[in-house]
Amino acid sequence: MSSSYSGETFGASHAEAPPLLLQVRRHARRHRGRHEFRDKPEAEQETQAEKADEEAPPLPAKRPVFPGEKPRTASRNDAPPPSISELSPPATGEPYGPPPPPAAWSEAEIETGRMDCARLLDGLDVIFKELRPIKEGACGAPAPIELKGFGSEKAPPLEFHPPATMTCKLAAALRRWFDDVVQPKAKAHLDATVIRMNNASAYVCRSRYDDPTQRISQHAYANALDVTEFVTAKGESIGVLDHWNAGDERAAFLREVHDGACQIFGTVLGPEANEAHKNHFHLDMTERRHNLCDFTPGQLASRKATASRASLTANPPPVKPEKQVATSEQKQDTPPAQKKAGTQNTKPKAEAEKLDSRRRHRHRRRYD
Repeated sequence: MSSSYSGETFGASHAEAPPLLLQVRRHARRHRGRHEFRDKPEAEQETQAEKADEEAPPLPAKRPVFPGEKPRTASRNDAPPPSISELSPPATGEPYGPPPPPAAWSEAEIETGRMDCARLLDGLDVIFKELRPIKEGACGAPAPIELKGFGSEKAPPLEFHPPATMTCKLAAALRRWFDDVVQPKAKAHLDATVIRMNNASAYVCRSRYDDPTQRISQHAYANALDVTEFVTAKGESIGVLDHWNAGDERAAFLREVHDGACQIFGTVLGPEANEAHKNHFHLDMTERRHNLCDFTPGQLASRKATASRASLTANPPPVKPEKQVATSEQKQDTPPAQKKAGTQNTKPKAEAEKLDSRRRHRHRRRYD
């Protein structure tokens, strides 16, 4: 088998050589030059590098400034990059983030709060004492009161034990709850009137569940009250912890006043909500689109689904009996009368009468 290139082709000029041969020659020259440069002494290598620098083309000169032209000013790109010390903030000791809340309420805020109190408590027969504005960081209220109880012309007055520090908005809601829910339910289930409501907490500057990772509580705004016990005129005490699951009239009273509170307050949490509220009702005036009663909508849907599954497990639906298919031997043993009865026409009576009328009509046309 002969070579694809003749001697004349290999001796041809550079322009006439095939492209593949040119690539082979270039590779050989580069390889040979790399080895030659590596084998030279260091002095010759430095000399060769200096020659290459001298033979390099010079850098272009700066553009001259023509007459009547403004000299070019240094741009932002020409400036050197800033150092780390310039990027770091000045050590002034000032805290980062939003500014802290003011140390005291303004006169306008205090006056507005007092005007709201006068409007909300007008004519409600609320026994209270005005307090100085409270300001503890983010906590406090511009016009708090100390609620001592409710007066009444038809029944004994109600006492709050101990007196609770709160806003007038919460005091007005408590008066409505006492008149519309607590006293009527006490008369219906306990045959008595409530004369005292014991509470465990009102204004406290803290976060929810005393957990610093949680949001600030409504107690910190004097906007919440924890009710633990009701005392009737008979001297009977109905406690949330002791009687919520008693299964008697006292339990019915507690559950109905709890449900009635859900229609008045923004948030109501009781023993059904979680372990932290097993001994009291938490009532606050959080503004919501829909009042929160123990559970969020998602939690309520989950509880309903769990209860539905539990009821199905306890009372499964009745199983329909399977239809028995007759075997060939059973079919052979079936009496003729039973076979004939099974093959009778089962069409409705109205349809059968319609067919008979059509037949009579055809017969009449045929022979008339």
